[in-house]
Amino acid sequence: MTDQALDSMLRRVLLDADCQQYGEAIDELPECDFSPAFEKKMQKLIRRADHPIRYRVAQVAACLLLVALLSGCTVLAVSPEARAAFVGWIRETYESWFVYRYTGEEQPIPEDAVYAPTWVPEGYEEIVTPQVGTYVRSQYENDNSELLTVSYLKGTEKSSLNVEWEGAIVQESSVGNLPADLYLNPNDGPSILVWTDYERDAAFWITAPLSGGELVKVAESIQQSESMPRRYSVTWLPLEYGGYYLESENEEAGSGEVVYGNDQGFSITFGYSNDDAQAPRPGTSGGKAVSVTGRAAELYPSGTKGGDSILVWPAAESRSTLWVCAPLPEEELIQIAENVIVQLNRFSDLIEIQTADEGEAPLLEAVEQALTETYVAQVEDCAKRAAETGNYASEEYDQLQNDQMARYISPEREEALARVSALTDALRKEGRSGENIVSLFGPFYTATICVSDDVDYALLAEYGMLDTLEYYFDTTANIVDERGVLIASYQIHYLSGRGETITVPTAEEMQFMYESRQIYLKAYRAAQAETTQE
Repeated sequence: MTDQALDSMLRRVLLDADCQQYGEAIDELPECDFSPAFEKKMQKLIRRADHPIRYRVAQVAACLLLVALLSGCTVLAVSPEARAAFVGWIRETYESWFVYRYTGEEQPIPEDAVYAPTWVPEGYEEIVTPQVGTYVRSQYENDNSELLTVSYLKGTEKSSLNVEWEGAIVQESSVGNLPADLYLNPNDGPSILVWTDYERDAAFWITAPLSGGELVKVAESIQQSESMPRRYSVTWLPLEYGGYYLESENEEAGSGEVVYGNDQGFSITFGYSNDDAQAPRPGTSGGKAVSVTGRAAELYPSGTKGGDSILVWPAAESRSTLWVCAPLPEEELIQIAENVIVQLNRFSDLIEIQTADEGEAPLLEAVEQALTETYVAQVEDCAKRAAETGNYASEEYDQLQNDQMARYISPEREEALARVSALTDALRKEGRSGENIVSLFGPFYTATICVSDDVDYALLAEYGMLDTLEYYFDTTANIVDERGVLIASYQIHYLSGRGETITVPTAEEMQFMYESRQIYLKAYRAAQAETTQE
């Protein structure tokens, strides 16, 4: 972490700059004289946080000084000794959130291993396999469709875990010799266990309808996995040919291939495999000897005008072979190769956007339950009344459909959006760039709030892209349900600062709306036919 970044963090947690003058060391700073209005706010916060959790000794300095943050305070300077006290994970307290943030030197992220539990309660089976990244999630399900989710966030300068505790019974706990926070559900439903591990450089949390003891047992069983095949991704493509889009993608254990389409009609293919024989070397003769970041590589120039040239090279970290195929000059192929990295998943990489098969596809369970006899009869009555007026559109039908979806199918979007958008606005105003993970307590959804760094106007001008700012959103929040399915987004426009909500329908919602429309259409046409006969 740079001195500038660390100073920025400390400014959020130290003494009131308007009231204080700093000295040579932290002990020489005078005490804060808080206003009566501020003291009243703190009393309200203490009443809301009426639970057994108290700040641990290692967090006392940060959390007490956080009082300054809550009153809009800043700091002018801080000694090296004070900086050393803030290395590691700290927990900040907001009105109804705990924020777990890593401060200090970032540790290398394992590129071929993950942490995962070696014990889960009987009856739970793995449905999501963890993959290497800065955010890692594994998930298990039992016969009652109850989920057990184990997640962790690696300690990075620009990421944090935000856990809402409103409505939870918060208790102190421990995972081995590590302190933990247990968010117990007073009703039937999931609880959350959160702890930070400095040696593993991660913040862990488990969400499941289990007792506190069972959650701790799962947590204490977590071990590092055996070596996993590395995955790779491209981070640079030549911009002078216009924009690119994902044309196709194929991935298996130890291998993968991605094709990027281009507005000018050509494509760029990038692939990798643990099996060197899978590399697309044309013919039997060897290629031209070139170098990729100091490693010997093979270049196979195109034999025809406008055809693909192929570059093949070995990965630095493993036995994988990588390749790129495109109708590009040698130097651009090499530049693409030198900007390939080991793929480390972020939260956004694991988001699922659902589609629904219409027509002959089997009804999903939730849809089948929602299409009750009563509802179908009501839809048919709406259609008949609409046919009598000769107007197919029906506000009555629209309201009926929406009410039925809200009762049987739709996720709790409105409440989740209200909470997440409020935090998103706050993070943007604070200028907290990076990826902030949010864990909601009922509904038990998760969100990622990404605040972009400052815009590089010079770079945009260089490529003639300044006009894109008109459509640029510098802050985006994506909300997913318990299974990682995207249900809504909230984004803030860079120039206007205006927030915009996007509803993303689930597969169940899309299928239900389709089936309802078919029932309505059939009844409407039947009613029209009867009127014509009369």
